[in-house]
Amino acid sequence: MVENDKTYEAYEKIIKENCDNEIDFPIPNSTMTHAFIGIQYLIKKAKNNIRIVSECFFEDFWRDLHPFIAEFLNNRTGKLEVIVIKECNKEGVLKNLIAQFPQQVTIFDFKNKTLENKAPNFLTIDQKGYRFELSDEKKKDRLVEGVINFGDTKGTTALNSFFDVLKSGLTPIAIPC
Repeated sequence: MVENDKTYEAYEKIIKENCDNEIDFPIPNSTMTHAFIGIQYLIKKAKNNIRIVSECFFEDFWRDLHPFIAEFLNNRTGKLEVIVIKECNKEGVLKNLIAQFPQQVTIFDFKNKTLENKAPNFLTIDQKGYRFELSDEKKKDRLVEGVINFGDTKGTTALNSFFDVLKSGLTPIAIPC
């Protein structure tokens, strides 16, 4: 997923510094590679919880992040919760994660026509880090409009509260293994 390019090396250096020092500074990311780098570091930093809201859980993107998520779940007692807004392929990464970690992974299918194409996409870790973007609509062009932060407790708390609001009343989906 990550291209060999000096700009991506410089971007990763900034991400790593902010991650290691838990700096409260919003770092923009405009490409799928930027998003991948940032999310990879968030997952590595997570201790207890990873929460994801996604319009549609894009297999080509999350497949490359699967090893990092599996390592998080394997080496910790952490939990992964995912809310999927639109119908998507539940046969790939999501199915594998539930099969590997049935006690730690919960998937919710939101299916709300009002929120389709309007729901923010975000990932939070614990109480101090997130990646946030407003839409998946440019992903086919490998472009995103996101921001990542490794030290924003207020923003992370707000996103976790929004996650809880979205999750309320939903029943976890069963993905056949």
